[in-house]
Amino acid sequence: GSPISNIGFIFGLCVLFTFVPVDQKVIRKQGLMMIGTALMAFAVSFHGMLDRPVAVFFLVLTGLYLWYSVHKARQESRKAPLPEEAIDFRPGRKILLFLLGAALVIGGSRLLIFAGTELARSFGISETVIGLTLVAVGTSLPEFFTSVAALTKGHLELSAGNIIGANILDVVWVLGVAGAIRPLPIDSQTSCLALPVLVILSALFVIFGITHRGFKRWEGAVLLLVYALYCLALFRACPV
Repeated sequence: GSPISNIGFIFGLCVLFTFVPVDQKVIRKQGLMMIGTALMAFAVSFHGMLDRPVAVFFLVLTGLYLWYSVHKARQESRKAPLPEEAIDFRPGRKILLFLLGAALVIGGSRLLIFAGTELARSFGISETVIGLTLVAVGTSLPEFFTSVAALTKGHLELSAGNIIGANILDVVWVLGVAGAIRPLPIDSQTSCLALPVLVILSALFVIFGITHRGFKRWEGAVLLLVYALYCLALFRACPV
């Protein structure tokens, strides 16, 4: 649910207000990795269970992805090193502010999830719907605030990279850790509705990013429309 919210709701909403440029190398390589992880999750769903061997495989992929990301970042820093005046040699205050911001985002997300879940249950909404909507949006709040901050600070490309990285790690890292602790059952709503929508949104994300070297407002509207139709279909498929 969280990767779907990241692309369809969070990123779609951001793009709706401004054109978001994207690095073509990032969108072609890591965007395809994002589609690949979505397809892997979809393939696993046919088994009806994410068991420990698959979870361990996902964790291996997590390590490989993190190694690749660090390796590429070091290559880029060698090609275009920061000027000395741009380097902060006393990062203690920024580290403290980062930790404080992370704690507030995590705490706020947990409050939203707890309150939203209890509210949904009081109306008799199934746990599948809760997990794929309210909990998903709650866990997507860090991506939302990061993307909005990137847009307001002028770091437009960071918002797209944030979504790609978060979605890849949501599948291989989060599911990997959870599945290694306890095998996860995959119900029909997830395998027949949520995961196909995730593949579609991931493909649209890459296609839009490659076609115009960025994301136009109407493309954000398309992503939001797909997300809205997904929510409508989800509530119709999972009656209270």
